[in-house]
Amino acid sequence: MSMSGPREACDVTGLDEFYKRMQARVWRTRGQLIFAAAVVTILVGSSVYSRRHRRHGFARFVFLGASTLYLPVVSYLVSDIGGENCGLPKDVKECKDMSAFFLEAWAILVLIFGANSFVIAAADDHGGQNVHRPVAELLVRAIWTSYISVHHFRIIFPLDRVFISMSCGFVLVRIVVKLYAFLKAQRSFAHGRNPRLIAGYMDQLKQDIMSSSSSSHHAQAVNVALPLLVMGEDEQQVEEGPHGYRFRDRKGNESLVTIGKVQIMSSTDGVLSSWPPLKDLCLSFSLFKLLRRRFARCVVVEEGSEIGPNMVCTLFDSDTEPERIVSIVADELSFACDFYHSSLPVSCSVFWLFVLNILFSFAGTAYCLFIAIRTIRHVVSVAQVGPMSSDPFYHQITCVLICGKNDQAKQFGSILFFMVLSFLFVIVLIFDEVWEIVSYMCSNWTKVTLICYYITKPTWQQSPRMRRLIRCVLQFRCNLLGYWSDKMGQTSLMDTNMNIGPIVRIKQLLGLPVQTKQVKIPTEVKAAIINTLKSQNWRPTDCITSLQQSHIGKSFSWACKGDGTSDVILVWHIATCIFEIRHSTEPLIADSISNKITATYLSQYCAYLLSSASELLPDDKAWSKKSYESVKKIVDPIFSGRNDKPLEYEYILLLLVEKSRSDMILNKGLTLGKQLVEGIEDEEMGWTVLAGFWSEMILYIAPSDNIDAHRRAIARGGELITILWVLLTHAGILSRASPSSGV
Repeated sequence: MSMSGPREACDVTGLDEFYKRMQARVWRTRGQLIFAAAVVTILVGSSVYSRRHRRHGFARFVFLGASTLYLPVVSYLVSDIGGENCGLPKDVKECKDMSAFFLEAWAILVLIFGANSFVIAAADDHGGQNVHRPVAELLVRAIWTSYISVHHFRIIFPLDRVFISMSCGFVLVRIVVKLYAFLKAQRSFAHGRNPRLIAGYMDQLKQDIMSSSSSSHHAQAVNVALPLLVMGEDEQQVEEGPHGYRFRDRKGNESLVTIGKVQIMSSTDGVLSSWPPLKDLCLSFSLFKLLRRRFARCVVVEEGSEIGPNMVCTLFDSDTEPERIVSIVADELSFACDFYHSSLPVSCSVFWLFVLNILFSFAGTAYCLFIAIRTIRHVVSVAQVGPMSSDPFYHQITCVLICGKNDQAKQFGSILFFMVLSFLFVIVLIFDEVWEIVSYMCSNWTKVTLICYYITKPTWQQSPRMRRLIRCVLQFRCNLLGYWSDKMGQTSLMDTNMNIGPIVRIKQLLGLPVQTKQVKIPTEVKAAIINTLKSQNWRPTDCITSLQQSHIGKSFSWACKGDGTSDVILVWHIATCIFEIRHSTEPLIADSISNKITATYLSQYCAYLLSSASELLPDDKAWSKKSYESVKKIVDPIFSGRNDKPLEYEYILLLLVEKSRSDMILNKGLTLGKQLVEGIEDEEMGWTVLAGFWSEMILYIAPSDNIDAHRRAIARGGELITILWVLLTHAGILSRASPSSGV
């Protein structure tokens, strides 16, 4: 048996040079991993933030950018770390870098997070063909990440190969299920094809109403509750018609849920009657399906007929509180926002998919808890052993030397740093999974889906267990999931109480709107708008009607003429501000206070639309913005150049008269304001005139074809004008009335 020769002595100079290289590598790898961790932090933070504040497109942009960047970062670092055995000196056998373990574990955790966070809608209702692109891209990333992770672990960490393979498999299955749910929902008459089906169904109802009223000269004589659909379209026999799909049997089978069926069940069933918001929520869901026709550019048969006003009059009779009407439409917009900006509707398209997604979230939570516990145990072990341990699992890089008497290990860096980062990341991921479960359980989509399943399944109605479960789910509520903030923007060109502080100066420096603020919509404003709409039989006229109805108001009708709606808004906003400044200190009775609140809030809201949301107004966006900015530039020095006590009315009027010579809009507004102050001695009558004008103005500008602008407003959390736009859409008012005043 041959004996091996004596081992060579270590090359001290070469090893010293190698040690310096390894120390530099430790710090370089840590820097790279910190960068990767920063990308992960942005990924996690922006996704959680955008899920709560879906209206912010910037959050979605940051999330998409971070998720796109993370995969190249992972691929580069893995290839860089995988080459640690290249270029080793002859005295070093091999080196093992444990940072690869954490990097690839992070990549898998990011995929789990991405499976939750990527939004996939059943349809975009916008003619787009790439609504499935995000989940397809995520699937490709998952396959690539799984490949490099399993391949690297097979070579470096063979004992963890099964665990990593199972993790990758779980992620892939989860993404495939989401893709399957999308494809199924896209072909469903309850989701992807629903707008065309609803369009055809409403055409059928219109034909039925017209035929039943053929003996009458006026179609409005027929004023009955329409059987609006809630759910169950997928179970019906459907055929194509001139305005979309239509039911072969107009009554449908037992699986078709209508508003009438919900109302009957809610009055007789103990489970449904135990939750008062049920009927309003189902009505909001049904109205959301009607609204989707506008986004899908389908025919709205209610336009130009009496069906729309009669339907709205039946749904919202004279006893319906304005607050309740606004709340129903706001819930309708929340369904629209969820449909276009979350994956929840797709997950609820089939009951077993809904259950499976919840189970996935529970499994993801359990997986992350396991990782967290394992990480804690390892952190404690590393902390107890300390940096002197020779175990390679306690150090970032471990190299084996083959010089000298025996093989010996040389360690570089501690692994504790990576464990702490991983633990924090896992905790955030656990929060995300728990939040996903809460979103499912507290969502209005879940509640409506369970209600409709319960109505159509007698076995559920007879099962005490299912009755208790549904009763429990209906009581779940999470304020953080609320969509409608019930606020309106406020901007005033003449804010006499504006103090120029550091925050305001920073906003001015950045070019941000200084005067804009968000306030809760007063009940008086809602009541004034809805009552005005009811008084006009749900057919708003131009903004001069209320002025012509009073002897005093007729003298102000000249101010309703202008080159566009934006001019008229600015003129009346300036006049309202002047009238408010003149009567700022005088007490009012309760009714007059209500009119003052209505006039001032709607005046400042219309100014807010001009300054910050001009795309929702009738005129050209750039032109409206330019008109507002031109007046603002003139009056700003008067109201923003001081920080002491408020200015007096006479002094403000003197300054405005001097400034108004260079601007026609400001001149007309000042003339109207002086006419209001001098021509109406009774302040209460003045506020009555202004409240009537602004209530009609907001209703006049609400109908429009600005579908994309309102869709973006829905994604931001909704606007008051969008609430009115939707409400008027249901009344069959898709465009503004022909102006008789030149507006």
